[in-house]
Amino acid sequence: MVLKDKTILIISPQKWCDDMHVSKHHYAIELSKRNNKIYFLPTSSNLTIDTIEIEQVSTFKNINIIHHKKFIGEILRFHLRVIYKILLKKKLKSILKKIDPIDLILSFDNTATYPDLSIFKTKKRIFFPVDQINLNHLSEYKNFGNIIFSISPVILNSLINTNAKKILLNHGLGSDWVSMAQNKLNLISNKSYSNPFHVGYFGNLVIGKSLDMNTLKNVIKSHPEIEFHFWGNYNLNDTSDEEVVQWIHFLKNTNNVSLYGPISPYKLVQQVDKIDAFILCYNYQYEINKCTNSHKILEYLSTGKVIISSKIQAYESNSNLICMLQDYDNGAYLDLFDLTIKNIVHYNSTELQKKRIEFSLDNSYEKQINRIESYINKTL
Repeated sequence: MVLKDKTILIISPQKWCDDMHVSKHHYAIELSKRNNKIYFLPTSSNLTIDTIEIEQVSTFKNINIIHHKKFIGEILRFHLRVIYKILLKKKLKSILKKIDPIDLILSFDNTATYPDLSIFKTKKRIFFPVDQINLNHLSEYKNFGNIIFSISPVILNSLINTNAKKILLNHGLGSDWVSMAQNKLNLISNKSYSNPFHVGYFGNLVIGKSLDMNTLKNVIKSHPEIEFHFWGNYNLNDTSDEEVVQWIHFLKNTNNVSLYGPISPYKLVQQVDKIDAFILCYNYQYEINKCTNSHKILEYLSTGKVIISSKIQAYESNSNLICMLQDYDNGAYLDLFDLTIKNIVHYNSTELQKKRIEFSLDNSYEKQINRIESYINKTL
């Protein structure tokens, strides 16, 4: 099967958005560039009227969003699953009448909204959970794919009720980062470093205890001479954990910290150019995928600059790319940070920057789709 000139249904736990793209949107965009007609079906509903609407995305003419009203069965979703699935099947049949026949289903649904893809009556089905699935309904994950891809062995190992081929595939690198990385390859040079030194982080800052906030606080407080730059959501609400509240208060009120909020990748790739090193520090006890992988690592790598990280399983064999702890205890993270900064000229050498950028480019979404296509042809 060639992933070109096909009709593909993408099921996503996230709604479509025009600028803040995650993996589901990136795959939709890259597949649409190959003249595939994409139907994008979010698992959550947003219409208030009882109808089904197909909206063509203005910036990508081959992508069509399926909007549908939340149906009464969704109220029963986590309570009376048998009735929910009967009503769901009826709802999905009405959706299928509105769209073209499907050649391939690519489902990222880890929420158990559509755990049985046989409803769609399409033989070629791929399941691609990039976050841990809803384990409360593990037994219902069946008929969901001929092939299962995931960025984490923890997720793949959870799917014990299937004979489908299970394949580990890394995260992808978005087009804005690809363009930046390709340009950087010709501009890498060794540089001398002087204060202020710039350290960066981007990502959701209110995700909770999966982010090792105390360790990061310790690093920042121990280095008042370093400027720390944080991009990403830092808005609190009434349900925010007290530790998260204190963390955001610390970031807002620390002199050597700059907070920028969430911005589009197009703007972010320009702003991170001044960063000398990136930080990443997860708490294994709370991180949903048990620190097996992180999408932001490829984006960090695409800049060429060194990453100072807690242990991430996917990169254990690539220690030359990342300065990483050897176990999941973050007690030595500050020492690792200090050692890396002390030897920054080595870690940001032209040779190592080039290796990082080349690795990131080898995991562009375009190349990941080529790999998926190859696996489909070997397996189906």
